[in-house]
Amino acid sequence: MSDNYDVIIIGAGSTGMPAGIFAAERGARVLQIEADKRIGGTLYWSSGQMSAAGTRLQEAAGINDSAEEHYEDAMRICNGTMDPALGRIAIDNASDTLDWLMGLGFEPLPGHPVAGSAHEPYRTRRYCWGEKLGVSVLDAMTPPFQRLIANGRIDLRLETRFTRLLQDDSGAVSGVEVETPSGSTERHYGKNVVLASGGYAANLEMWAEITPQYTLTSYCNPYSRGDGIRAAQELGATVSGGDSFLTTVAGFRQDADDPLSGAHLRLNPAIRKPWEFYVDGQGKRFVREDHPSIDHIERAVLALPDFTLYVIFDEPMRQNAPVIT
Repeated sequence: MSDNYDVIIIGAGSTGMPAGIFAAERGARVLQIEADKRIGGTLYWSSGQMSAAGTRLQEAAGINDSAEEHYEDAMRICNGTMDPALGRIAIDNASDTLDWLMGLGFEPLPGHPVAGSAHEPYRTRRYCWGEKLGVSVLDAMTPPFQRLIANGRIDLRLETRFTRLLQDDSGAVSGVEVETPSGSTERHYGKNVVLASGGYAANLEMWAEITPQYTLTSYCNPYSRGDGIRAAQELGATVSGGDSFLTTVAGFRQDADDPLSGAHLRLNPAIRKPWEFYVDGQGKRFVREDHPSIDHIERAVLALPDFTLYVIFDEPMRQNAPVIT
């Protein structure tokens, strides 16, 4: 049994790091559990695109925007599938979050914010990201995080896997059980436990359980194993949102035998005008390749029985068309 902590945080990525920073800066004694050998989580895979309304970045660009307009626009883009309560929390706090990151040294690319093009764009310029994508966010958060470790406010345990939540006699969560790098089991107790261990895209069994209608695999952090989700389920939590999935167009496996070896091809007419034809498994065109809405193309791909498209081109196209990246 360990000493009691004020806060135990599972994960040291894009959620866990700011949670640890804010808790420690407010005087909490924090235990941070991370399965990987490094901090950062999915930020090494993420494009790091963030959207926020009413930011200093927008103000400097002469853009008038509000959280209410952002919320309405987000609902339009997702066709009303966003959880209203969670959406409000995220959007109402997005401006302060981005301003905080910029105060730490995060630098958006020149010309940002933008409306975006990877998915359906916003009506207003709200998106921004850094030169190193998700790693730009990590670079901004790392110095204060490391200072708090050096000051003893955060106790970071790397290569330590969270296995389950602990409960007291009343049923309240009282701590966590973890597996150490040596393979031994430890229990740690705290007043608060934050599950920030990410998603489940690297857990094929869990993907089939929660998102069974989309038999796809993801290029993702191999530590996105759903440990936090599973632990919460064991205590009676329900999981929702598995049906709210939208793919990018397109991806492929670099190794046919490794479902996590994906790579991304940007078949997006807003980024690169298509020269090629897209057909389904029967050799039939199923979508207009230069459709102005990438959302339309994405949903057309998801409507295919096997979610598979084939890119057809001839030798002159291969020699003269812009490279697909």
